[in-house]
Amino acid sequence: MAKHPEPRWMTLLWLVVVLCIVGSFLVAGLRRGYDFVEVVGFLGVNFGNIFALSLLAALVPYAVSFILGLLRRRLHSAVQ
Repeated sequence: MAKHPEPRWMTLLWLVVVLCIVGSFLVAGLRRGYDFVEVVGFLGVNFGNIFALSLLAALVPYAVSFILGLLRRRLHSAVQ
């Protein structure tokens, strides 16, 4: 089975989304009035949530890219 190529823009988009997710948890910790150690603990406690959102943020564009690749191959094979 051929490896599905992952576009560079998709990796960059995922990185930006993950940084925004982590940043939102940092802001939430600071808005609650936590100090540095409590914010780090808050991030540790919510690691599962951050990981799940990051995984979802990776799967959605990857699925769209995969589906568009299949449609492009189908259209290309229909033209030939």
